[in-house]
Amino acid sequence: MILSIGDEENDSPIEQVRLTVSPTDDPTLPALTFRTWVLGLLSFHIVTSVKAFYRRDLHAIAAYLLSLTTQMLGYGWAGLFRKYLVDSPYMWWPSNLVQVSLFRALHEKEKRPKGGHTRLQFFFMIFVASFANYVVPSYLFPSISYISFICWIWKDSITAQQIGGGMQGLGLGSIGLDWSAIAGFLGTPLATPGFAIINIFVGFVLIVYIANPILYWSNAYDAKKFPIFSSHTFDYTEQPYNLSKILNTKTFEFDRVAYDSYSKLYLSAFFALDYGLSFATLNCYYYTCCPLSWKVSLFLTSSILLSCKSSF
Repeated sequence: MILSIGDEENDSPIEQVRLTVSPTDDPTLPALTFRTWVLGLLSFHIVTSVKAFYRRDLHAIAAYLLSLTTQMLGYGWAGLFRKYLVDSPYMWWPSNLVQVSLFRALHEKEKRPKGGHTRLQFFFMIFVASFANYVVPSYLFPSISYISFICWIWKDSITAQQIGGGMQGLGLGSIGLDWSAIAGFLGTPLATPGFAIINIFVGFVLIVYIANPILYWSNAYDAKKFPIFSSHTFDYTEQPYNLSKILNTKTFEFDRVAYDSYSKLYLSAFFALDYGLSFATLNCYYYTCCPLSWKVSLFLTSSILLSCKSSF
């Protein structure tokens, strides 16, 4: 980080950050505004998740304390590692730069250059163009979001729908005119670095086009009874799994007897693969990081203690 002694401006060593984020700050601007408190108190994401997945209502006070506790834990850990996670100029998130650019365009006053446009004018131009582009595939003609020639030719074949379907299939031979469909696997390529896009794409191909079809068409764990792509849970009748039959609504505990009498929990091939790889990633991280942590602790203890003391 470069520090200018004259005006105390901090300049980031990351080029993208330097071009997007202003090196100056106004400490007089209010942070705890009415809008901040209202939006913060209404953002009960965890409470919404509990209601959606477990169909269990929480008291307003309990919901508030739950949200407040999770928020404080997150900010607490961030404060403990502020030196490494917050103050370090190399800990940056490319997607946040998009929000910074938008806020600066909306709030900062800028003189229009001769023969050009201000950032706010450019934003409204893109906004209108994006709206005109999205309204066609989203509302007027949704079928052009995923155009599958395989499904058109073999419209009565389930296998063809699974291979060529753009929404519920592999999407082979399909084209899309909807930007949200094209960039759906990574959010937006405009804010994601090129090396990350390649990394995500390679993993996407390995999982979606190689591992998932092998599991599905080999009928592993009765995979063919369920959709090839689905994030839902199913019972033995191939219907959505009824959680209320295996959970005690009063104590919110798992009822093993009810589970044995009802049905096993079935997942689609893709959903099971997703869960399995998530646990495998955690195990690989554990077995890789533990020996490394011991080595770091043995040989770099003094450096770690010195860094920790300087961070508090």
